[in-house]
Amino acid sequence: MMSELTLTAIDQQNVQAAIRTLLVCAPHESLIAWRLAAHRAVKRLVDGDMAMSYVGMHPFEAVLSEEAPRVSEFPSRAAPMVSRFNVFERSERLGAWSRSMLWHGHMRAFLRSSYYQDFARQLDAIDGVGLSVNVRGIHASLQIHRDSKRTAVLTDREVGLLRLLLPAFEAGIDIANSYFNLHGRPMEVLPLPDRLDRILAGTALHHCSRLTRRELEVARLLAARHSNYEIAELLHVSRATAKRHTENILQKFGLHSRREVERVIGEL
Repeated sequence: MMSELTLTAIDQQNVQAAIRTLLVCAPHESLIAWRLAAHRAVKRLVDGDMAMSYVGMHPFEAVLSEEAPRVSEFPSRAAPMVSRFNVFERSERLGAWSRSMLWHGHMRAFLRSSYYQDFARQLDAIDGVGLSVNVRGIHASLQIHRDSKRTAVLTDREVGLLRLLLPAFEAGIDIANSYFNLHGRPMEVLPLPDRLDRILAGTALHHCSRLTRRELEVARLLAARHSNYEIAELLHVSRATAKRHTENILQKFGLHSRREVERVIGEL
């Protein structure tokens, strides 16, 4: 069970910078440039030394890293172990993860694998944390490693920091896929909060980071004083589904009434 995450002022600045980088593609001339900017922002947040990511219709497609000279070997090295232990599927279920979480129960096999012995170990990238999502069939992951020569290892705290980025990472992949038109077809992009510069205001960041994209949509409609019936009609879902989302939002925010949602969302 993870302990409650306490953010320092530096953490807040770095989370804010990483969220903005993930959600704003316009300053970057290509998908690669945007991905590398995301690498640097997330490395800064968790004090990492090496970043690696992939984005594509298939796992390990278009692997990218500035620091790893043998990154092209990553798919062939990792695929057998990942497939054998369903690590790829587990990473997307977890969203934010550490290497020990991914390989729980199979760490001995991982440490004996050729991937670890001949690839990861040679890069001095023994521990790691990351984000993994599946957005409309697009698989994306961003992994951060800390040099094994350093005494401080990546811990649950770094996973907690990454968990704050998970909604922005998922939305950012969706936006980038449309903005850079990866596969020659535009994709629908969900609306983003109007005031990204205040996404860290008050306690709302911590709770909103735990909401799904659908729950964020419902929360905004609740803040606009729509009833469950109206929400169901606007989102084309059943009233029971709208009610369930409302109950989940109240629980995650620790609120007791729909009117309180309006106040909290107003902080964003």
